[in-house]
Amino acid sequence: MKKNYLIVCMLLMLSITSGQSSLEDVWSTARTNCKDVVSAQKTLDDLLVQYTYRWSSYKPSLSVSSALSYTDSWENLKDHPSAMNAGVSYSHNLPGSLSFGTDISYGLSRSLFDPFLEADSANLTYNHTASASVNVSQSLLPFWRQGYYKDPVLVEKSLLVCQAQEKKEAVQKNIIQAVTSIWIRMRMLSRSSKANELLIDYTDNKILDLNILAEKGQIDKEKIWEEESTKQSYVKEKISIDNEYNEQYRQLLLLLGDSKSGKNYAEDLFSDLPLYTEKSGTEEHEIRVLEMEKEIVFNKKILLNQYNAPFIKIGTGVSCTPEENEKDMTFEEMWKQDKNWNWNISVSIDLSSLISREKVKEEKLLQIALDDINNNLKNISDENDAQKNYYSYYITSLKKSQQLAKKILDNYSQKKEDYKMLYNNGGCTLLDVQTCEVRFIINKLQYENITDEQWYYTWLLNNIE
Repeated sequence: MKKNYLIVCMLLMLSITSGQSSLEDVWSTARTNCKDVVSAQKTLDDLLVQYTYRWSSYKPSLSVSSALSYTDSWENLKDHPSAMNAGVSYSHNLPGSLSFGTDISYGLSRSLFDPFLEADSANLTYNHTASASVNVSQSLLPFWRQGYYKDPVLVEKSLLVCQAQEKKEAVQKNIIQAVTSIWIRMRMLSRSSKANELLIDYTDNKILDLNILAEKGQIDKEKIWEEESTKQSYVKEKISIDNEYNEQYRQLLLLLGDSKSGKNYAEDLFSDLPLYTEKSGTEEHEIRVLEMEKEIVFNKKILLNQYNAPFIKIGTGVSCTPEENEKDMTFEEMWKQDKNWNWNISVSIDLSSLISREKVKEEKLLQIALDDINNNLKNISDENDAQKNYYSYYITSLKKSQQLAKKILDNYSQKKEDYKMLYNNGGCTLLDVQTCEVRFIINKLQYENITDEQWYYTWLLNNIE
C-alpha cells in the first residue's frame, strides 16, 4: 500500500513539473509539423550533405583513351593500322586555383623496314614512342596571397549550412508568433460569440415579457419589433464572429500541418497562458543570416580576385623511341637497346583577365549586394525600435483600459447584488436582475479579452528586448 502511494506521488510530481499549457503544446506541434518548417529542414539536410562531401568541389578527373588510324597510301597495307595510340590522363583541381595534370601515352606509327623494297606485310614495321607529361597551373593571386588563409569555397559551404539553420529557427519562431496571434484571436472571438449568445437569450426573454405586456395592452407592438430587430443584429454579429473563428481555426490547422486528423486543438482554448519564457523574436536570426551573407560576399570577392588574376602554367614532357627496331627483334629486345630521348619545358602566362571587363562588372554587383545587406541590417534595427515604442505605448493604453474595465466590472458586480436584494424585496422585476447579470458577464468577457491582448503584446515586446 505504501509503495503504491509513493508511485502515485511520483507520477503527480512528474505531471506537475513536466506540464505545459495548451498553447505550448500547440507550439511544439507547429515547430515540428508545419510545412514551412519541413521545407526549411529539407533545405538544411541538403546543405549538410553538400558540406559533408565538400571536397567533391575538387574532384579529380581520370580518363583512358585509345585510337586507331588507317590510310590507303600503300594499297597492300591498307588493312594494317597506320597509327595506334593509347593513353591515360589524370588531372586534379586544388584550392587556390591550383591544378595539376599528367598524361602518359604509348604510340605506334607504321613504317617500312626498307623503304626501297615493296610495301607489303613482310616489309612492315611499327615505330614505338612512349611519352609522359606533367603540367601545373596556378592563379597568381590565390586566397592565401590575399591574407585569407581559409579556402573560400569550403567556407561558403559552411556558412550556407549555418544560414539554413538560422533560417529554420526563424521560420519556427515566425510560426510560433502566427500560432499565438491566432490563439489569442480565437479566445477573444469565442468570448465575443458567447457575449452575443447571452444577448440573444436575454433579448428572447425580453420579447416574451413584452408580448405579455402587449397582450394586456400596456405597451405598443412597436416595442416588440424594435427588440426583434435588435435580436436580429445580435444574430448577424454572432454569425460573423463564428465564421471568423472557424477561419482562424482553419489557419491554425494549416500551421500545425494537421488538417485531417480531426483532433480538436481548441479543446483547452481557455487554459492558462504560458509565462513569458518562450522567445519567438526572429530579429536575432535575421541579423545573423545577414552577417553570414556579408561573409559570403567577402568570400566571393576573394574568389573573384583569385579567378580573375593572371594564370601561370608550367609544363614539362619527355618521350623516347628505341634506336633500333630490327625485323626479328622482340618487344623486350627492342626496348633494351639505346633510346632516343626528347624533352620539352614550357611556361605560359594567361593575361586575358587583364583586358576583360568581367571582373569590374562582378565587383559592382557584389558591392550592390553588400550595400543591400547593410541597409537590411539598419532596417531591422529601426523596425525593432519602432516596434518597441509601439508595443510599449499600446500596452500602456491596454493597462488603462484594463483598469477602467475592472472598475466597471466591480460596479456591475455590486449592482447585480443590489438588484437581487431589490428583487427579493419586490423593488424590481426579474428582467431588471437579468439585465444586470448579462451586463456583468459581458463586461467580464470584455475584461478577459483586454487581459489576453495585454498578455499578447507584452509577450511580443519581450521577444525583441
